[in-house]
Amino acid sequence: MKTSYFILLVFLFSSCMTIKYVTAPKASEIIDVSGTKNDLYVSANLWMVRTFGSAKSVIQFQDKEAGKIMGRYLMRSFGVVIKGASAIDVYSLITISVKDNATRIDIEPLGNWPYNKSGYAYSSEMAQMDIKALINEYRKFISLKEDIWQKPSLPISANKNEIPQKIVAPIDSKKKVVAPIETKKKPEKIAKTKNVKPVQKVNEVSR
Repeated sequence: MKTSYFILLVFLFSSCMTIKYVTAPKASEIIDVSGTKNDLYVSANLWMVRTFGSAKSVIQFQDKEAGKIMGRYLMRSFGVVIKGASAIDVYSLITISVKDNATRIDIEPLGNWPYNKSGYAYSSEMAQMDIKALINEYRKFISLKEDIWQKPSLPISANKNEIPQKIVAPIDSKKKVVAPIETKKKPEKIAKTKNVKPVQKVNEVSR
């Protein structure tokens, strides 16, 4: 009985640690967008700089006249999963081409990488989903008409010492405006002095 359990555990452990090598197919998309070749090249370059956040992601080729940018993009990175094995990095080559009113993006995984459910859990399907997400992000970025790198800012007065004016809200004509009630002050009472008759001198009666 113990032997059967031991064999079952060995089978499960070996199945979990079985490593196979996988890859993902190349994906491409042509995007029709209004803009000159120069403007689209600048936007594509900005997208590459913004997307390549990792130090391992590098723009390898730029040609403005040809309208082409190429870079190696880090899709997934694994540390040392199995003792004695080396770290694994999964890369793809991103190529962007531009011309007047159109651009094309190609994403091709570079080689293959080890995969198993317990350690290197990055399947071919997961890689395809990441590639699709990258293409969607590029399409959205390149199609924007406004400069999304410029953040809206509050108006700044030309004179730093100028006191900003107060913003007065418009008066709604439908609402009744109630005037403040003025309270009349009662006049202060002034104390009147009564007429005092002058004291008459009485002649002394001589005795």
